[in-house]
Amino acid sequence: MRDGIDMEAGQQLTGVRVVLAHSALKLRGVLKLVGAAAPDGVRFYVNARRVDSLMQGSSGAEVDARGQFVI
Repeated sequence: MRDGIDMEAGQQLTGVRVVLAHSALKLRGVLKLVGAAAPDGVRFYVNARRVDSLMQGSSGAEVDARGQFVI
């Protein structure tokens, strides 16, 4: 999504699907908070899993201070 996804404060994001081919890859991204800063002490974590699986076997990464993550 070239222009990003608009969200309101406290809103959870669901129903987003990223389709990747099976290979050795790194999934990189940037989390941008627009219009407000995250409260002190809040950390963000990004998780990737197969659509047909539970959270077991999923991969994830913590978003760094610059808003970047790599899975």
